[in-house]
This record gives sequence, structure tokens and C-alpha cells, in this order.
Amino acid sequence: MVVDQRRWLTDREFAELLPLAQLLPGPNVANIATVLGRRFRGPRGAAAAVAGLYFCPTIVIIPIGFAYAKWGQTPLVQHLLSGLMPAATGLVIATSVRLVGLTGWLM
Repeated sequence: MVVDQRRWLTDREFAELLPLAQLLPGPNVANIATVLGRRFRGPRGAAAAVAGLYFCPTIVIIPIGFAYAKWGQTPLVQHLLSGLMPAATGLVIATSVRLVGLTGWLM
């Protein structure tokens, strides 16, 4: 997204940034967010990038966790979750096929 859609980085810049993100401790996406935030807005940008990366998902997942703790063992919720498993598997497979296609392994 930062290369193709937003054009914040060139292919070469991203190719140089990714090994650095993999070398540093922590998740790669957090390391890339930190570097990009710092690049565009300094230390405050780095802090904002990491906060933005983790804050919204945390705000969403906490109520979901409470709801699961309260209603997770009900038959309806169990039925819904068992129906979501094939959908999640399909998304993982579709993403894998897309990545393989982008790297040229299918050619």
C-alpha cells in the first residue's frame, strides 16, 4: 500500500526498509510504521504511527473479548464461529495465491 497506492516509498526504498524492519526486534509492520512516521514527522510521527497501528484494533478487540467471555459458549456463537472458519481459511488461501502471483512463482 505504501508503495503502490500511497506512493510514499519507491520499490527500492521499500526493498531497503524491509530487511531493516526484519532485523529490528518486534513485528515488521510496527517497525516499518515507526520508520515511516519518523521519516515524515520526526519522533512524534513515529509515536503517532505506532499508536495508530495498535490503538484502533485494541479498541475494537476489547469489547469483542468481553462479549466472547460472556456469550462465547452459547450454541449460536459456536455455530457462527464454525461458519467463519472456512471463510478465514479462504482469505488466507486467496492472499497466498495473490502473493505467489505477484512474486512470479506461477510463471
